[in-house]
Amino acid sequence: MEAAGTCEIARLPEELVSAVLALTTPRDACRAAAVSRDFLAAADSDAVWSRFQPRDLPPLADGELSGPAPPSNKGQFLRLCDRPVLLTDGLMSMWLDRETGAKCYMISARALHISWGDTPEYWRWIRLPPESRLRFTEAAKLRTTDGWMELELGQFYNKDGDDGELGISLMETKRGVVKRGLTVQGIEIRPKRGLNQHTSAKIGGQ
Repeated sequence: MEAAGTCEIARLPEELVSAVLALTTPRDACRAAAVSRDFLAAADSDAVWSRFQPRDLPPLADGELSGPAPPSNKGQFLRLCDRPVLLTDGLMSMWLDRETGAKCYMISARALHISWGDTPEYWRWIRLPPESRLRFTEAAKLRTTDGWMELELGQFYNKDGDDGELGISLMETKRGVVKRGLTVQGIEIRPKRGLNQHTSAKIGGQ
C-alpha cells in the first residue's frame, strides 16, 4: 500500500522525466529540482542540460575555456553564463542567458565605426581593467566622464529566423553643441525576455 502523499511523478522512469524537463527552460529545470526530490536527479542530468546548450557556439579565442573542464553539462552551461568569453577576433564576446540558454553578444568599441574616433581632440582610447565584465581591453572616451549606464537603442523581431545583416547606429540629433562625458565600451545584443524571438540592442558606456 502506497504511503500517503506519495507524488505520482515519482513512479515515472527518470529518463522520461528528463525528456520532459529538456523541453522546458534552464530556469524551469532548476525550479523543478528545488521543489521536488523526485525531480532532482532528472533535472541535473546531462540529458537535460545538453539540450539547453546551443549546438552552434561560435569559435572562441584560444584559451577562453582553459582550465579543468566542468564535471557535467550543467556545469558547462553555468560556466558560459557566469562570464562572457571572447570570440576568435577578440572584438566580440558571448555568453548564455541563464534563464533561457539564448546566446548574447557584445560588440567592442574597436569594432564600431565611430565618427572622428581616431581624432584625439574628440576621442581617446583608454585601457580597461583586466577584470572588465565585457572582456575587452579598450574603450572609446569622449572628453570627460560620470558613471556606467545602459541605453537601449532599439528592438528587432526575426519572424522566420532568417540570416542577414543588422545595422545599429547612435547619432547626434542636434549640432552646434559640444558633446562630452561619454565612454563607449560596446554594443550588446541579447534576447528580450517575455517576447519570443524579440532581440534588443543596447549600448554600454559611461
